[in-house]
Amino acid sequence: MIRVLRTVRRAQRRWNGDAAGVAAIEFSLILPIVLVLLVGCIEIVNAIENWRRVLIVVRTAADLASQGDAQNPVADSVMNDILSATTLAIAPYDIAKMTITISALGVGVNTASLLNPYVCSSWSFGAQPRGVGPASDLTVPPNYQRIGARYVLAEVSMPYTLVLGTVFSKIVKDFELPVTWRESLAWPVRGGVAYSALSDSEVVFQKRGGSNPAPCPQS
Repeated sequence: MIRVLRTVRRAQRRWNGDAAGVAAIEFSLILPIVLVLLVGCIEIVNAIENWRRVLIVVRTAADLASQGDAQNPVADSVMNDILSATTLAIAPYDIAKMTITISALGVGVNTASLLNPYVCSSWSFGAQPRGVGPASDLTVPPNYQRIGARYVLAEVSMPYTLVLGTVFSKIVKDFELPVTWRESLAWPVRGGVAYSALSDSEVVFQKRGGSNPAPCPQS
């Protein structure tokens, strides 16, 4: 009887050792999956927050710029105030990585088409402003497709650095997963000056560093 009990105990000890080994193997298999899910959740939350901030910036820039200044062109100090507002809107992310372009657009200017706007003036931060003239890469929103319409277009882009990409870049040289948020928003002019009885009021922007801005040519 004692011999039988000893045999059972030895078998139990071997079973316990085998079970511990199986648990260790299972843990080693599950751990990478858990880590990937954790990093993925952090990545998704951070990416959504960064994109949401970009949306706030483009709306803030369009709304404030459309109000213009007491005179045309809009003073540099006013545009700097708008830039300061967008800096607060993008926080805690770095505005130095972001580009902002704000343009005054006209419809039916020097062209019979109502589908492509005319860039009358433009201001930018971190990028080149749009050149004055027809913008074939833009489409006039339906509610502005009429001769004499004027509106403001804000364009914002910002690269997003993946958390997972930063980790892999330390392991694999030159590893990159480029993601760039690009948002644009057309906004009605809320201030400015009407230069013709046949056109809406418009704001005039001047390029950073100085230029000779002018309102839209008469249709």
